[in-house]
Amino acid sequence: FARRLRAAANALGLDEAVTYPIINSARVRELRPGVDPVILANPLSSEMDTLRPTLLTGLMEAGARNLAGGHAGVALFEYGRIFESIEGRAAERPALGVLLAGARTDGAPWEKGVQGAACDDYDLKGNVDGLLKTTGAGEIVRDEAAAAAFLELEPGRGFALRDGNRVVGFAGRVAARVSRAWKVAAPVFYAEMDGAWLRSRDGKEVRYRPWTPYPAVHRDVALTVPTRMRHQTLESKLIELARRHAEPKKVLLEQIRLFDIFQSEKLGASHKSLAYAMTYRSLEKTLTDAE
Repeated sequence: FARRLRAAANALGLDEAVTYPIINSARVRELRPGVDPVILANPLSSEMDTLRPTLLTGLMEAGARNLAGGHAGVALFEYGRIFESIEGRAAERPALGVLLAGARTDGAPWEKGVQGAACDDYDLKGNVDGLLKTTGAGEIVRDEAAAAAFLELEPGRGFALRDGNRVVGFAGRVAARVSRAWKVAAPVFYAEMDGAWLRSRDGKEVRYRPWTPYPAVHRDVALTVPTRMRHQTLESKLIELARRHAEPKKVLLEQIRLFDIFQSEKLGASHKSLAYAMTYRSLEKTLTDAE
């Protein structure tokens, strides 16, 4: 599993980092104020006295060194163990961390169209989605309210990954105070997922959808919604409706894509229009306009 997970991360353009699990307790306080770290009874030195509660510490250190060394951007991942104190006892578990900072590309001459563009929340989300899809984790709820528990993230710029009632990870922009602590001027984006949960969701069987000779049907729909509503929320509702009403009729919603966001004086400041391109296909026949 670990080998395939690392291969998937490499395929997404991420470079693997292997960092030391023993860190300075001051770093923990910078990341998560008020959280009790796992302190070593006999540390090698006063600066290496704590077991890391997150992979962010090592990845921040590696990213900061690479950026200071002249790299325009970094895209790193690590699959390793983290430690936490539960009822006064140390517990360890595997985790997967992804860190992006600086330019989206590192000056590749054949990528002039995106050369120098800074990475952002969407790059991080794309990497998270790619890793979840590769590991067979399936659909995960992204809970923005629950992200407040992760103090290393900028308020309002992250989300927690939730499988039912269980929080299995988080992602978002790293808080400015954390970036300053590592002397990183560029915005930093980070995601961390529970490695044990990823392994439990790892599908041992690869399932393929039957091939169909019938053509796809494309339909565009524009929906007027409150300005505060997010694309992800509306997309999830559309997928849910398609499963409820279309799949029983053996009609699949193969793809849904947001292609336009429209605002105007007529709609008002409180509303916006989101336009989606939707692709349907039947496994049994050519769909009619009415269907």
